[in-house]
This record gives sequence, C-alpha cells and structure tokens, in this order.
Amino acid sequence: MLKSLQKQTIFALLVLITLNVLFPATALAQAERQGPCADSENLAFCIVNIYRWALGVAVLLALVMIIFAGYLYMTAGG
Repeated sequence: MLKSLQKQTIFALLVLITLNVLFPATALAQAERQGPCADSENLAFCIVNIYRWALGVAVLLALVMIIFAGYLYMTAGG
C-alpha cells in the first residue's frame, strides 16, 4: 500500500513538473505580439516577411538535399 502511494505521489510530481516546464507562458498576464507580422499593420509587409521566411526554408532544404545526394554518390559501390 505504501509503495503504491509513493509511486502515485512521484508520478503526480513528475506530471506537475513536466506541465510546468511545457507551459510556462500561462503565467504571463500580457504577452507581447510575436511573429513575422507582429510589428506591422501592413498586409504587404506581412506577406513579404512570410515569403522571405519560406524562401529561406526552401534554400536550406535544397542545400540539405544536395549534401545528402553527394554523400550517396560518394558512398555508392558501383
């Protein structure tokens, strides 16, 4: 009985600690705006920022694919 209670207590504490780490923003009363369009009310500026971000991700993905293809080419046994 005591071991079961001890296990439940430890489990409850671990769950509370995990939730406290995963959701720290719930304690904030007023959070400032974040994101690519946080400081602008202009829709065109927002679209340009999102486009630039997507272009950067695409370039990074292309670079990773080229490096991976080079690795496959260098390690091919034929």
